[in-house]
Amino acid sequence: MGDAAHAPAPQMASGAALAIEDGLVLAEELGLRRSVGAGFEAFVRRRGQRCRTLVETSVAIAGLEHVRRRREAYPLTDAGHRLTAEPA
Repeated sequence: MGDAAHAPAPQMASGAALAIEDGLVLAEELGLRRSVGAGFEAFVRRRGQRCRTLVETSVAIAGLEHVRRRREAYPLTDAGHRLTAEPA
């Protein structure tokens, strides 16, 4: 879970945030389900899109910075920060 599973690029500083969210969401889902398997399934459904979007955004930012197109990365960084600020 967290940056070990999602491996975002460091530009958005989202790895630690994802790790904390993962722990909280997993605990929540396990507490709501009758089995660990059901809790993990609910966790994956709940976290999949958010984590995928943040990782893909951070990779795109890193790619733009690598080719020195930093100004094009700014809107992506802002969008990623807005998503991170939304409740998990």
